[in-house]
Amino acid sequence: MRKVLLGLFLALSLGTMGQTVFKTVTLKSTDLGNQKLEAVMGNDTTYVLLIKTGSRAMPHLTCALGNKERAIQLLTFLYNLEVKKGDIVDLENETHNLVKKNSLGGLLVYSEGRQFSGQLRKPNIKGFIETIQEFTNP
Repeated sequence: MRKVLLGLFLALSLGTMGQTVFKTVTLKSTDLGNQKLEAVMGNDTTYVLLIKTGSRAMPHLTCALGNKERAIQLLTFLYNLEVKKGDIVDLENETHNLVKKNSLGGLLVYSEGRQFSGQLRKPNIKGFIETIQEFTNP
């Protein structure tokens, strides 16, 4: 009986040793919280955008940006993006987001499967780029 309990204890303790704790910090919030840039800090720091959708089922759409270099590259791409009306661009990121131009001159960011969308304005994108650069180079 003692061996069984010892084996169970070891199995449980080894299972919890591989878990990682992440700390999330909101770096910038724009348009009264409609868009937020967050840093997820664990073994490596990655960045995500949380974009308000207006839906109760999914209040915020997550757009993964990746590490510092990838995040700046992706945000710069979005800032300089010139698409025709109706064209959809795949961001090729972890959360499989799609982007299309909206009628107000900004961008609509879609969740995977295009079930949810949120608006992202170009001036905010520029601010996110500057915030990441300031956060990593204090």
